[in-house]
Amino acid sequence: MRAAIRRARSRDAQAVAAIVKEAFGERLAEARLAENLAAGINFVALVDERVVGFAGGFLTTSHDGKLRFELDLLAVAAEARGAGIGSELVSQSLVEARARNVDLIRALVAARNRGMQRLCRAAGFRLSAPANGLYVLDMGNPLSLEAESQPCLSQPSSEDMGLDAKAWGAHLVPVDTLAYGGIWLEGQISSRAIRLAYTRARIEERSRIGALIPPGQADAIDLLTTCGFQRIGEYEWWTIRPGSA
Repeated sequence: MRAAIRRARSRDAQAVAAIVKEAFGERLAEARLAENLAAGINFVALVDERVVGFAGGFLTTSHDGKLRFELDLLAVAAEARGAGIGSELVSQSLVEARARNVDLIRALVAARNRGMQRLCRAAGFRLSAPANGLYVLDMGNPLSLEAESQPCLSQPSSEDMGLDAKAWGAHLVPVDTLAYGGIWLEGQISSRAIRLAYTRARIEERSRIGALIPPGQADAIDLLTTCGFQRIGEYEWWTIRPGSA
């Protein structure tokens, strides 16, 4: 089965949403998906002019100003699997990432997702860290709303709002993925950082805040849990330095 790879377009939203539902069991709002398909670094695979797979990616900036490409979401329709389409989508994403002169290419992969791990390894990615716990605050989840009484979700002070989170060792990363708009919380996990991320998410109408926590950071885990974050699984960073492959 030969597939043609091209940039995603807004009109691909219905087909991509169907593949997401089949692969992940998640329903995506097609209006938002259409907007993000055209705005991000996204590709689709076509067989006989029909979309049978996609890869979603976007750019972020690290705490020290380095540009990163995030290979975020990839799926192939069930009837098209096993033909190398996933590998072709990854390869095209990497070509585009290198053309953007990024400092790092990375993918956050579920520890149990052996298929994606194989794709990453074949494409030249390397496992760069052991499995970390992924904690997510879903802004519309009743448990998150109950947690609003906690100090870490209260309105930050005017002084805090006027400061860059880096001032206390945190890095807030706004992201617009195919599945959601959110904020990734990197660096030092503190009540102040969570408070600022929560307020910005509300103002910017972002639906999730996520934090990846290495094993052994019990204090950070306790704080996130108190603030309504839920552990959704173990994830690993797979990375490539653009000049390495």
